[in-house]
Amino acid sequence: MKILCKALLVIMGLAASLGCAAQGFPGKPIRMIVPYPPGGTIDALARALQTELGRAFGQPVIVENKPGAGGRIGIAEVAKAPPDGHAIVFVFDSFPVDPIIYKDMPYDPWKDLLPVSIVARVPVVAVARASLPANDITELVAFAKKNPGKLSYGSVGIGSSPHLVAELFSQNTGTAMLHIPYKGGANVQADLYGDILDTFWGTAAFAKAAIASGRAKALGQAGARRGSALPNVKTLAEQGFGSIEVYAWTGLMLPGGTPAPILTRWHAELVKVGRLPAVAARIDEQGWDLVLGTPEELKGHIQAEHLRWAQIIKAAKIPIQQ
Repeated sequence: MKILCKALLVIMGLAASLGCAAQGFPGKPIRMIVPYPPGGTIDALARALQTELGRAFGQPVIVENKPGAGGRIGIAEVAKAPPDGHAIVFVFDSFPVDPIIYKDMPYDPWKDLLPVSIVARVPVVAVARASLPANDITELVAFAKKNPGKLSYGSVGIGSSPHLVAELFSQNTGTAMLHIPYKGGANVQADLYGDILDTFWGTAAFAKAAIASGRAKALGQAGARRGSALPNVKTLAEQGFGSIEVYAWTGLMLPGGTPAPILTRWHAELVKVGRLPAVAARIDEQGWDLVLGTPEELKGHIQAEHLRWAQIIKAAKIPIQQ
């Protein structure tokens, strides 16, 4: 009986503390963690939301860049933060893949983080060096089949989104291409522009900049429809490759155990701010398509992506990374 009473007291104490946390939110500045370097697409998205979110909450929203380990360092910081709503993190499309690829994870993605919303997404785009003798996906597939193993594709690391999309493409088209992993997007860009690297699957923002440079070209985008950033670039479905549909996406997550009232408040303010004309325009300028889904939709999306890419990784025999 004494043990039971003590357990009840612990539970009641925990409930009371969570209730107090919810009532006191927000009671101090809010940290919005971007687990990637400054100047990137997610960093720009965070800063588009930052000011208006601060006004909505009545507290400053501070964007903090915590890069490293493919985003896992910044995500781990929020996973271990107090579940009081004052720390939130952007996750990217690598988030569902990391538990498959990496042996030692600094957090449990299913328990230590709480989905708030998919914020935005954009079709992944096949980009090629300007001198490559292929101007669309059909020509790329034909050229790759005539030159098996000779065409290269870059990525920002083993198991990264560009790597997995290229593997999906190869498996669906019966092509064999050489994978070249880089340490970052800037190195990919330099070799693509320098006619060293043949292809890269990047975001619409990357593709738009590449096209503008005149040193690269977009062959096709892997969305159900043409993204607003590249209205003149055909989808893979339009070119006869409808089975390949991939988006770069980003969403916001709170620490696991965050009380429901705080989650509800975060979701409501995010949707309200994201739909403000000025904010929506800034996000559109960056090449993102605004989504703003529910917490349940983000949770389901993460689970579906985890299963999808696990199959691709297994088929490609990508080794577990330490």
